[in-house]
Amino acid sequence: MDEEKSLRLVITGRCNLACEFCAYKIRNFYSPEVHSPKFVEMNPTKRLKNLLEKMKKHLDYTIVHLTGGEPTIAQNISKIAKLSKDIGFRVNLCSNLVSMKPLLHLLQKGLLNELTFSYLPLDSENQRVSFPIYGRPDRTRIKNIMGNAEFIKTNFPDLIVKSNIIISPFSDINNLVEFVYWCWRKGIVPRVQRDRSSNRILGSSEKTLKLLEILSVKPVRVILKIPGATEICEFKSSSGKIMYVKIFNKNFRPCEICKFCNKKDKCSKSLSNIRIYDTENGPIMCFCTEHNEDFAHLNIEQFFKSEVFGEMRGYKKNKLLYFSKFCTNPNFQ
Repeated sequence: MDEEKSLRLVITGRCNLACEFCAYKIRNFYSPEVHSPKFVEMNPTKRLKNLLEKMKKHLDYTIVHLTGGEPTIAQNISKIAKLSKDIGFRVNLCSNLVSMKPLLHLLQKGLLNELTFSYLPLDSENQRVSFPIYGRPDRTRIKNIMGNAEFIKTNFPDLIVKSNIIISPFSDINNLVEFVYWCWRKGIVPRVQRDRSSNRILGSSEKTLKLLEILSVKPVRVILKIPGATEICEFKSSSGKIMYVKIFNKNFRPCEICKFCNKKDKCSKSLSNIRIYDTENGPIMCFCTEHNEDFAHLNIEQFFKSEVFGEMRGYKKNKLLYFSKFCTNPNFQ
């Protein structure tokens, strides 16, 4: 909460893909990560502006992270990005790089600070052919995504571009190695993100360790640490090339939210960033991606009157309380 001060704006529930690895997919081509039955499509309203301004003022948030669904197909992506910029936020975006026209418009207007695109490597020879083509790795799609990423980096050289490489036990190690070298050549930062779907995290870890061994990269430092939640570690090759490894732990769970849940002792869901989505009742702040109960989804007025606001502000002001909560018992996967 102190190191990555980002609000995740879920600006659409729609997606033009239905990737099998997507942790937030509910059904094909419709994936609001908040698990809400209401359709998610954010509007650049005065209520959204009010929410962003208050979160920046009262909890020092500095980054707006546009996500979805696929944010580039959101109806109001440009207006929301400009609204965020005007308030003083840095604007980051995570995309599958299939829809380029809206993305290029954002870049030409100077509305993006950082772009991250997802990369799902080819499978090994044991191809999972039972998955539909939109749900598994595909050579044509990979070629198009890499071409789009190269075009963006060439034409907008000052833009920070990263790639989330989704590693599963099925990933082809040679394809992984080739892609990392390609990123290095193009000035793109590769970031390994282990597959969290189903029970594949352990197999993902083994494949990640194999990749690091083949690349001969060594750990340098932890560049982001949200205790008990997420760590991003920097690795470096002998020639100075950099890659990141993102580690997911059991993330922060607000006590004042979870106390209302009768499943809290068995729950594996949690919160690493505050997510904000918009329905006819929005914008709504999401503190639980598992349940749709009222206590887990609050508007800005309810949030500032709630105990969870006091809890979060307490962690920010009382460093000993923060340390006791997050640093003494990290939950590493």
